[in-house]
Amino acid sequence: MSIKNLLAIALVLVIFLKAASFIFTWWLADYYLASGNRALKQQNYNQSTNLYLRAYKLNSTHPIIQMNLAKSLTFQAVILNQQILTINSYLATASAQTKTSAKPIINQTQQKLNQVIDLINQLIPASLAATPSNLDYRKRAVRIYALLGTVDSTYYQAAINLLTQTIPLAPTDPKLPFNLGLLYSFTGNPSSQEKYLTQAIALKPNYDKAYHQLALFYDQTNQKTKLARLIQKWQKANPNSPSLKKWQKKIAPPKPKP
Repeated sequence: MSIKNLLAIALVLVIFLKAASFIFTWWLADYYLASGNRALKQQNYNQSTNLYLRAYKLNSTHPIIQMNLAKSLTFQAVILNQQILTINSYLATASAQTKTSAKPIINQTQQKLNQVIDLINQLIPASLAATPSNLDYRKRAVRIYALLGTVDSTYYQAAINLLTQTIPLAPTDPKLPFNLGLLYSFTGNPSSQEKYLTQAIALKPNYDKAYHQLALFYDQTNQKTKLARLIQKWQKANPNSPSLKKWQKKIAPPKPKP
C-alpha cells in the first residue's frame, strides 16, 4: 500500500474519531440535561445543579443548558439566602460567643451565595444572546430574575426591564402586561401596576386573574369608586366567575339587621 493511500486512510480515521467524539459529547451533555430536568422537577436542586454543571462543561454554549442551570442555581440561591436569614434571626438573641462562632458559617454561606449569583449573571445574558427573539427564553429569564428578587430586590427591576423589552415581540399576549403589573407591585410603583393590569384586561376582557389583581390593588389603596367600576366591568365580561362572586360579596353593603 502506497504512502498516499496510508495518509488517506489516516485522515479518514482522524475525521471519524473526531466525529465520534463530537457525537458522544453531544449525547452525554443531552443525557445530563435530561437527568437535570428530572431532578429539578423533583425539587432536588443540589442534584439538578450538579447534573446541569456536567452538561455545561461538555457544552457551555447551549442556551437551554445555560438557562436551566441558571434556574436551578436560582433555587439554590433562595435556599442559601434563607439559611443566612434564619441564622441571623437566631443570633439576634444569642450570646456574643455564639455570634462569634457563627460568623465563619455566615461568611462561608454568603460567599457561596455570591458565587451562585455571579454564575447566574453570566448564564442568563449568554442564553438570551443566543436566542434574542425567542419569547420562551425571555419568559424563563424573567421568572428567574423575579425569583432572585426575593434574594436581592434589585432583580425585580431586571425582570421588569427584560419583560418591558419582550412585550413588543408578542403585543397581543395578555400574560406579559399582567406579569409586568405583578412585578411593579414588588417595587412600589402603583401607577405602573395599575397601568399594566389594565392593559392585560384590555387584551383579554375576561381575564379573571387580571381582574382579581387589579381589584386587590384598588381595595388595598382604598380606591372604592374604581373598584366598583371594575366589578361592574368584570360582571359584564365574565358573570360566572367564582372570583368575581367573592369580590361582589366582599364589597356588598351589609344587610340591615331585622
